[in-house]
This record gives sequence, C-alpha cells and structure tokens, in this order.
Amino acid sequence: MIVGTAGHIDHGKTSLVKALTGIDADRLAEEKRRGITIDLGYAYCETSNGTMLGFVDVPGHEKFVHNMLAGATGIEHALLVVAADDGVMPQTREHLAVLQLLGIRTGTVVITKIDRVDAGRLQELAEQLRPLLADTFLADSPIFKVSSPTGVGIAELREHLFALGRDDGAIASNASLAEGFRLAIDRVFTLTGVGTVATGTVHSGRVSVGDTVRLAPRGLEIKVRGLHAQNRVATVARAGERCALNLSGDGLERSKVRRGDWLTAPWLQRASNRFDAQVQVLNELRSPLGAWMPAHLHLGAADVMCRILPLSAVQIEAGQQAWVQVVCDDEIHVCAGDRFVLRNQGANQTLAGGIVVDTVAPQRRRRTAPRLAQLEVLSLGDVTERLLAVVRLAQAEVSLPRLSAQWNVDEQTLLRHALARNEFVCKLLSRGAHRQPPSSPDIAAGSDGATNRLQDRLQDRSQDRSQDRSPDSAEFRPGDHWLVWHRDLWSSLSRKVIESLGEFHRQFADEQGCERDRLRRMAMPEMDHNAARLLLQCLIDEGEIHSTGVWLHLPDHRIRLTEAESRFRDQVLVMLGEAGLEPPWVRDLARATALDEPRVRGYLLRLVRHGDVHQVVRDLFFSNEALARLTACAKALQLVEGKVTAARFRDETGLSRKRAIQVLEYFDRVGISRRVRDVHFVREQYLI
Repeated sequence: MIVGTAGHIDHGKTSLVKALTGIDADRLAEEKRRGITIDLGYAYCETSNGTMLGFVDVPGHEKFVHNMLAGATGIEHALLVVAADDGVMPQTREHLAVLQLLGIRTGTVVITKIDRVDAGRLQELAEQLRPLLADTFLADSPIFKVSSPTGVGIAELREHLFALGRDDGAIASNASLAEGFRLAIDRVFTLTGVGTVATGTVHSGRVSVGDTVRLAPRGLEIKVRGLHAQNRVATVARAGERCALNLSGDGLERSKVRRGDWLTAPWLQRASNRFDAQVQVLNELRSPLGAWMPAHLHLGAADVMCRILPLSAVQIEAGQQAWVQVVCDDEIHVCAGDRFVLRNQGANQTLAGGIVVDTVAPQRRRRTAPRLAQLEVLSLGDVTERLLAVVRLAQAEVSLPRLSAQWNVDEQTLLRHALARNEFVCKLLSRGAHRQPPSSPDIAAGSDGATNRLQDRLQDRSQDRSQDRSPDSAEFRPGDHWLVWHRDLWSSLSRKVIESLGEFHRQFADEQGCERDRLRRMAMPEMDHNAARLLLQCLIDEGEIHSTGVWLHLPDHRIRLTEAESRFRDQVLVMLGEAGLEPPWVRDLARATALDEPRVRGYLLRLVRHGDVHQVVRDLFFSNEALARLTACAKALQLVEGKVTAARFRDETGLSRKRAIQVLEYFDRVGISRRVRDVHFVREQYLI
C-alpha cells in the first residue's frame, strides 16, 4: 500500500513519516538547510507480516503544490496532517480538495504537535475539523493525536496503517491483470554502473524484469533490466506498488526521461493533445470557467499548460459538474478513467478536477446533443455496459484494439465481453503478426531459386508466429484485430450493399460488376476501407454477392457473351493459361485465331469486363491464374521484407525488369498497392 501525506507547511508531515519509518524523507541539501520540504520524499516500513508500506511525503508550501500533485497520483491512502497549534490552514483545505478531486477513497486524519497544546485546544481543533471533513472521503475516518518528537500516539497510528496494509496487500495480490502496465514517472536519476533509473507508482497492470515497455508520450522502446518494488529487489512489480526501474534501450539518454512521462505496456502507447472529461468545479472558485480559459493540467506526475473548453454550458460556475474538452499545448499520455486536477494560469489556485472519458476527442461537433449523449455512455464504469452502449450507438464498426488502448483493458477481455452478446457481430480483420502469408509452392516462375528461398523464409516466420498463440483462448491470439458491429447496423449495411449492386446492374447492364472500392464508396462511404472489405468478403462467403475476377456482382447477374465471343474466350484462355507469366501480345493472338487485331482487342476488353482476363498494358492481357500468382508474390515480399521493389519482384517472378515494372504499375493503378517513390507497398486490405 502507498500512503501519501497532505497538509500545510510546517505541520510536521516529514517528522511524522520519520517517526513511523525511521527514515528522513527530506533528501535535498536545501531542504535540510531551510527546514522545509521542497520536493517529493519517499520512505518505507515493513509490516508485522513482512509486507511493505510505502510513504510519499509531499511539500506543504503553496509554491510547491505542483510537486504535491505529482506525488499524490497513485497513492491509495492519505494522511491528512494538521498541527495542533496552527489548526486548519490554507494548504490543509487545498490539499484536502486535491485528494478529493483525485478520487482518493480512504484516509486517516492525524493531529500532530499535541505536546505543544493543552486538552482544551485539542477539543477546539476537533470541532474545527468536523465541518471541514464533512462530505469528503475523510468524514468517517479515524483521528489520531500524536507527537513525533516524544512518540506519543505513533505506535497506535503505525498499527492502524499496518492493518490497512495487510488488507490492501491481500486485495492487490488478487488484482485483475486485464489492465496494461502503466507507471507515472515522478523521479529520474543515474547511478554509476547501473544507468538510468525511473521511479513512480504502478497505476495498473504489472511489469517484470526483461519486459519491453514504452516511454510515453514519445514512444521510445525501453527494456527493463532490473527493478525494485516497495524498496526491495524484485522480479515483478504490480499495481499499487512504488517501484524503481533500471532502464536500457537504443538511444536512451537520461535527458529523454523526465517527471511526467509514463512507462506503459507497448499496446497502450498513445499520445494525445486533447481529451473530453467530466469535471467538478470547486465551491471556492472565484470566477467561472469560460471558453478557452488557460490552466495547468496535472495528470499523473505531469504538469502541462492547457485550455479548457466547456461543452455542456457556455461557462461553468463554482460547485458545478460539467463536460469539458481539455486541449493541451503538448502531447501527453492519457487513458479513459484517469483523474486530473486543473489549476489556474498563475498556478496559485486549484480550479477543478475530473476524470477522463474520451481520449479521442473530436474538434468538430463536440457540443452537439449526440456527442454529449455519447459522453454519457463513455462515462459508464462497468466495461461490459460501456462496450454495449458504445456498439449500440456506433454508426460504423468499433475497433477493439482502439478501445483497448483508450480504456486500458486488454483486447482479449473486450473480445470475451463482445462474443457474449448475441446482438453483436464480431469479425477478425487480421491477425497482425499471425497473418498467414501466401504459401503456394508455385508463387512465381522464377528458376534461380530465389522464390524457394522466399518460401523458406515465409515458412520460418509462420512457425515462429504459431508459438505465440495464447493458450487461454481459442478465439484470440496476440496481434488479432477484431471489429464489432451491432447486428442491426451489420444487417443495414449488408442490405445497402446489395441494393447498391442492384442499382449498378440496372445502370450498367453491360458491365460484369463493380470493383470493391467503388462499391464501398457507393454503399458505405464513411466506413473504414479495411472494415468495408471485410464486410464485402463476408457477403461473398455467404453467397449474397459473387466475385468474378476483380468484379463484384449479384448472384443472378451475368454478361451474355455472343457465340463468337464465347468461341474466342475458349481459345484464348487456353493460350493464356499455357503461356503463364509470359502471355502473347494482341498481334500474336490475332495470328493464332485468324482474326484482325481490332476485333481481338475488342473481344479481350469484353473479357476484361466479364472478369476472365486482366489488361496490364494496352495490348497485353494476363489470365486470372497468372495475375493471382503475381499478386501472391507481391504479398509475400510485403510480408517478409515490408516492401516490394521492382528488382526483387523481377527476381522472384523471373519476369524481365520492364515487365515487372508494368505489373507493379498495374497493381498501383487498380489499388492492390501504392507507390512511394521507387517502392511499392501492398495495401493492408489485400493482406487480410
């Protein structure tokens, strides 16, 4: 359990921590010289059952509230410290308000310096505290009266905290692992012979020695070389523990890691400069929160400048709760459910606090009634209810990986909730690292052994991936990308696709069908390209629509070839099939069929519409089988090497350089790939 102090300057917080643990949390020379706490201090104490309590000692001076906020994040139990001689002071009130805004649920009130006052003063202070604590999480908390120098009351307070720590440890040991690892860095230093060390409180999940984590928001990949949890050498650290991580990584420098950064699970990496949230404004606010009001945002251990934009009202008065959008000057790492505090531009007054609801906040239509209704849905606490409401409201597919990163709930958990709902349609878009590459032994006609080497590499990669499958689920593998629709939306989109195809056939009866991207633009223009292709493929698999070559059409739609066209088709398909990847030119086909070139060219264009052949260049047509082999080779190169170049494609197919370039340009033209300078990339939807 992590215990954090709170209270006014010179009320004995550091002395209290020292009396409880024997450790002086003031570590800076200036703190010892001036006799005040300036930055965060840390101490630990072992309980009677061997568990460790961690203490975060915070500064009480009003100029160092930003440091207090950095330390308050992640604490589980608060010690509100009030000196018997001074009583309730300004930072007593402000620190209590901050703890309340951060959602701290448990705490203890400690009256210190009782050796300096009489019994009457203690009774007076108790009366003063009662209205202050009313309506806060400390309303029913115990009050301990202690003297740190003499030790009076310290043993009783220590035993009280030990009992809480034992209960909390039992809960933590059974904590859910559905959340990804997140640690808010509050201190960074370098040790000789060790390297960079970052400390903080683990907000969620767990981390082990050897794990790869990411430094957010910059996205730097980092290895965990070693760690201490609760001031002990450990191999694993869990949520609710303070830990120090020894970090290493390519390009990692001490200057690149600073307070306010996060260490996260790789799949949680997300940087954002705006989010929507629900805020609670303090009753003591002197002026309302208006549009684009500048403020300090304290989230985790970070302190960044931001602007506040009220969403549900023109301005927000003292004591009100409202929806706002927070727009930051710099990108930050944030997840739904994170607590934050807003202070004024001068950093001398706490304004409000709140909870993040949506980390993908829109810039347009953010104040509309549908958007505010969506925020109400996103604020639901239960993951199942939230997922159900989000899918019901969505006008398009819902990406589970995207929700996973926003909500900090692993994809497998979300998938399990989604599959349990009969009203949901769940479809696997791709398997990421587990996507199976084309494995036909006859990918290309190359004879120099290059294609065989490519096949060997694909096979090796496929075997490596199969070892990563999750043993806990038959439906989910790491790297899966699941999409979810509400069943009514899925049915509506399917009907619209079929109706659009029918309308296309009425307008273009002489066309075999419609190309996939064109059909997507006609039937579902707002839908993601990959999701639309997945829906179309499902309709093909179910027989609702048919695919002939690159064309999609209704099952009963056919282009009627004339008798002459049919005879030509039978002849030319045999010839193109025998030619493989070196098809004859139109002039050669004309000689072989005893027809003139214009007529052969016209027949071939008719067969293109029929879906039997593909026109790569003006007078060069490939059969479906040949083009499938060339497409498979391009996919294989993309999967193995991450790109397709003309030289590698030539080597793998055995084509001439000129012909290889022509084929790749055809792929770019029909949308199978895209070209960036001299490199081609097969589009994601064709790798599904």
